[in-house]
Amino acid sequence: MSALGPSSPPLPAYSPLDSEDNRTFYQGRIALLNRMTFLLSLGFLVLHNTLSIATSSYTVRDALNASNGGHLASILVALSTWQLTRRRLLPAKGLVGLDLASMALQVLCYAAMAIVAPPSLYGRIDLVVVLIVTSLQMIRAVVVPSTPLRTIAVGVAVSLPVLAVAYRVGLDFADAGNRLPSPSSSTTRSGWRSRPSWPPWRRALSTV
Repeated sequence: MSALGPSSPPLPAYSPLDSEDNRTFYQGRIALLNRMTFLLSLGFLVLHNTLSIATSSYTVRDALNASNGGHLASILVALSTWQLTRRRLLPAKGLVGLDLASMALQVLCYAAMAIVAPPSLYGRIDLVVVLIVTSLQMIRAVVVPSTPLRTIAVGVAVSLPVLAVAYRVGLDFADAGNRLPSPSSSTTRSGWRSRPSWPPWRRALSTV
């Protein structure tokens, strides 16, 4: 006979507040999530700049820009959260706040990366941020146990910065879309530099 009879109440949604075992497991999953996001983000930053330097006039000095700084800040948030949850025991309520804050801060850094990136009508940086946010939420959904309300809270927190990026990109399009000369021109009348082959290594890859 089943241990759960017909009159048994439904099991509650997972919460790290239920027991010490749940708290320990939850902390370990937050550490795993941030280790994964740290390694993925670092890998993309290194790959992008390495390919750019190897296939164009892009130099190491060019890599020292504000956009890469935003990307690096997100990497440091993930690294800090990973090391914090890996090295010391944290209270359950603190873990819940850290789970939300770490995800939100990483996405804020990615949004800043996109907002300060050189504008271009040939690259939809807002869609890049949407892809990043979607990937982060999917990884968290797989790795970290969560209640429905906590999942909704994290989803809202990491989605709001995307609106700011979309607004910025929309203003760029409205401001310069009808005033751009042909893509062969290096500079537009609005001061934009036309970069149809950005990232710099895209042209090289397209000829392979």
